[in-house]
Amino acid sequence: MRRFLRETWEMWYWAMFCPSKLQQRMNEWSPKQKKGGHRPDTAFNDILLSNFNFRFFCQYFCILIVLSLPLLFIIWSNSRGIDGWLLPMVLMTAYGAGIWFLPISFAVPGLFTLVYWQQPEAWIEGFRDGFSDGLEDLPPLTSIGQGFAVLALLWLLTLIIGRWLLGKNHLSVGQNFIIIGGIFSTFAGSWWGSHNWIFALLVGGLTGFFLVANRDEITAENLQQSRGNLVEDVAYGVAVGVAVGVAVGVAFGVATLPLAILLLASWFAAWSLSPVRRFGLITSGVFAALGFNHLGWQCLWAIPVTLAGYYRLFPGYLISLPEMLIPSIPFLGRFNIDPIPRLTRRLPQLPPHTSELLWFPLPNHDRILAAAFQTNPSEALKTFEKMQAIELPGFQITLKNALPQIIADRLFATQTTTELIATASPKHPLLPLLIPSFYSSNTEPPPANIRPEISILVPRLQSIAEDVEAALEPKSAALRERGLDRILNNLALLQTQLPGLGLKPKARERWQPVLQRWQRVIQLELETQQQQSQGELLNPFLYGNPLKRDRPDIFRGRQTFADEIVRQILDRNRPTLVLHGPRRCGKTSFLYNLPRLLPSDLLPIFADMQSSAATQDDGSFCYALVRAIVKDSRSQGVKFPELPPRQEFRDSPYAALEDWFDRALPKLGDRRLLLNLDEFEKIGAAIHAGKLSLQIFDQLRHLIQHYDALGFLFCGVQTLDELGPNWSSYFISVVPMEMLYLEPEEANQLLVNPDPEFELRYDTGIVDTVVALTRSHPYLVQLIGSAMVMEANQHQTTLITPDLLEAAIDRALTLGEPYFTNVWTEFTGTTPEMVVAGQALLKAIAENRDIPTANPALQRLLRYHILETRENGSYNFEIPLLKRWVRERAIFNS
Repeated sequence: MRRFLRETWEMWYWAMFCPSKLQQRMNEWSPKQKKGGHRPDTAFNDILLSNFNFRFFCQYFCILIVLSLPLLFIIWSNSRGIDGWLLPMVLMTAYGAGIWFLPISFAVPGLFTLVYWQQPEAWIEGFRDGFSDGLEDLPPLTSIGQGFAVLALLWLLTLIIGRWLLGKNHLSVGQNFIIIGGIFSTFAGSWWGSHNWIFALLVGGLTGFFLVANRDEITAENLQQSRGNLVEDVAYGVAVGVAVGVAVGVAFGVATLPLAILLLASWFAAWSLSPVRRFGLITSGVFAALGFNHLGWQCLWAIPVTLAGYYRLFPGYLISLPEMLIPSIPFLGRFNIDPIPRLTRRLPQLPPHTSELLWFPLPNHDRILAAAFQTNPSEALKTFEKMQAIELPGFQITLKNALPQIIADRLFATQTTTELIATASPKHPLLPLLIPSFYSSNTEPPPANIRPEISILVPRLQSIAEDVEAALEPKSAALRERGLDRILNNLALLQTQLPGLGLKPKARERWQPVLQRWQRVIQLELETQQQQSQGELLNPFLYGNPLKRDRPDIFRGRQTFADEIVRQILDRNRPTLVLHGPRRCGKTSFLYNLPRLLPSDLLPIFADMQSSAATQDDGSFCYALVRAIVKDSRSQGVKFPELPPRQEFRDSPYAALEDWFDRALPKLGDRRLLLNLDEFEKIGAAIHAGKLSLQIFDQLRHLIQHYDALGFLFCGVQTLDELGPNWSSYFISVVPMEMLYLEPEEANQLLVNPDPEFELRYDTGIVDTVVALTRSHPYLVQLIGSAMVMEANQHQTTLITPDLLEAAIDRALTLGEPYFTNVWTEFTGTTPEMVVAGQALLKAIAENRDIPTANPALQRLLRYHILETRENGSYNFEIPLLKRWVRERAIFNS
């Protein structure tokens, strides 16, 4: 019993103050069927009518009884037995209103109480007037009963025909029919029961307002789910009639009350309607208009009183107001008194925990929330997330004002470069929860409730954090030192730019300490690197990852490939380009650097198909393609339409893709897009795994043939012919481009001058030896170049001698173990037997032994440029360094 009473109290409190908790209980006690993997919220008419829950109804009915006790007491005081019939009418009226909107039903007993208290004869007189004709003739139904029967019958007929029209996909016709039929049904039923044209017009008008406001919810699926059979349709029609009819009847009764009681009733009704957005002005206008004939211009007082109730200005807002104003008292600062820390302990006793219906922001609520994140972040985050879920402006304004200070405080708390780097990571424990749009792969703009200072500074600080991470990656302390020094200069420049970025003085005052703290953290790291790099040579060589556009000095050559791409793109036949070649030959680096190699009228876009997010399904592929275009074009100064929501691509991937292209491509003007799909073999693997459908080939071919502004370049290890018949049959006009090694002169320049500050020098013949040993393979040139710098630093010299070169080669064989092992295990064959045969073949050639000419792996090793044919018909390694690794370090398991 105690639990039942507690849950009953909670139901009333949640309905009046915390609607989300009431919604959670309704979803638990009367869950709806899942729709598209998502379970819709349970509506009031679901739990009280179509999907009836007895336990919920009992608690709801107990609340109505308790709220009707004042009415029962007044009826008992008047000692008129006939007035007892008013109670079931009140309960029926409240239940009918609750089916539409449960909180307003709790106001019905109070409104009836006020009317009966002032005019105890009003209800019985209205009852007699309404039934006088019917009592004389004794028809089978009373006049009001006939009215409800007419309403229910017409409403049922409207729903049946409307549902049929919607089921035939006549959406607009069906919606209009239900709206017009609903208005006519309530008008006819109200007139039949009351014989009052004004009453009938008001009821019909209000019904039309509610139906038009919820027009988008009138669908065949919603009607089918919420109305299961004819009995429920009739019950729903009667309930709507009762709720609307009685609401208007009560409003007429209240409008005849004295001014003070009218104001109390209008405040109470509006206070109950507060959870329904956009009803404030409507409610105030209705009460003022209805009271005009009785009170004259005095009825206009109902407008501010009604709005005060609807927006919860009294008493809820005023209760918290005095305490929240304390931090704004001017003289407290003179005595170094700060009440904010004490108020942060009161955060769980403030909205939204006590009330979710805060239409106006509480003073200093944002300061209290920001301070709470410094003392107890986990509890403050719960309050923050609860506010985020509530759309009322009181909470949204508080969040908008508090968020910049919360973010600035969090960034100011940075103590080390590790913490600084983490601020740009989606794995950060707090920031992605506060501003998820800045940590998402989606390129949609930040929400409107984000202040401009966050949109301006957070991306810049994230870029600085990413630059710090990149600066600390190189193995060379001298290179790390130079990278950090450049970042410090950029950070100092950002501080001077704050006034010019459009930030207000208060915002500049907030973010200036953050920039100074970050500058200090980076400065300390720079001093550490300077101590480590004393006397150390700069190591600019990068052999592990693709070369980005920020390293132009060590990306050499490939202009011939860029010129060939331009020629083919401008060709009238617009062929599809396929850039292929062995791994680590610089294909991805080439794609990264294309924007500075191609003319300005070609806009290259890099799309990495190796990302699993791009090949989950057809929608993910289309979304990833558009996302890459939006992101890459923005970095090149071209702004396309924003990236549509991911759900649009899930629902209809190829239609959404073409719709976006139709909007975006006209913005190119005379320019053309070159879509570079790196690791394109992953598309075929995803099709084979059943993730992508074969429709993707049709779509790509359609784009290639019908969109003149688009060009495609597929980049990978294999050619289209090697990937199977699907590729070669769908893409007929194909130009293969094989990328292998650098030109010897390009490799020579890369070793001699990889960076303007490079100080390493070579003995005679050293550079030629490296070029010959690597055959100008870009990865291996970078690998040995890096190893030579390491040897020079270890021996504290700036000159590479033959002995140091030999040591560097040995080091390079160790550092490049992943590359050599990949060639040894994957390029030798596709089956275990072929791998064994291929490895035996390589081992024999490396040791200058005779080989069998019928080896099944021979053609594969020739195809992937592991081996080459000599003039005398024998075979040898294309790259001498790989031969040395096989001879000295390869482990052969026969």
